[in-house]
Amino acid sequence: MKSKLLFEDLLKKDNIKILTKNEKIVDDFQNMYNQYSDRLFFSVMENCGGIIIDNWIRLYGCGQLNVIEKNKKYNKDNIVDIILGADIIGGLFALKDGFVYYFAPDTLKWENLNIYYANYMNWLINSNDDVNRFYELHRWNNWKDDISNISLDNGISFYPPLFTKYNINQRSKKEIPMDEIIGINIGD
Repeated sequence: MKSKLLFEDLLKKDNIKILTKNEKIVDDFQNMYNQYSDRLFFSVMENCGGIIIDNWIRLYGCGQLNVIEKNKKYNKDNIVDIILGADIIGGLFALKDGFVYYFAPDTLKWENLNIYYANYMNWLINSNDDVNRFYELHRWNNWKDDISNISLDNGISFYPPLFTKYNINQRSKKEIPMDEIIGINIGD
């Protein structure tokens, strides 16, 4: 029921896109992550193929943004309970012990955001100013235009890398496969 209300809210937002779910992936997800079946994130993931926010944040689901596939790639060592999604610059959002964590591409470390999943979703959906503040050092002039047509398989790579001190507007930016960006960041 909570996820139904959440989806109703999401559909009202012009900066959010909900992807279609794939029933085969839903079945696999339910079998693989059934220990979390009473959690909100489980309900959200099983009822969509992914959620895209501002073309910047990509929350995984049971479809094109396949949560199972992404966790096999990015959570091989089970450092976190489940990876929830990624941002366009290679940051990862995950759950661990009930809290949302962020793998920051500027520190190359997991950081506890000290919020639960419901708070995290509310933050993403209803707190644009707070989300903009979170990314203020990583969003460049014209970022919205630059990423408006980016493929879901791609992200933005920077040179010099984000973990170096350098003005974001003076870095070179290039669209490359997301798997490559995240692989470099997590040392894969």
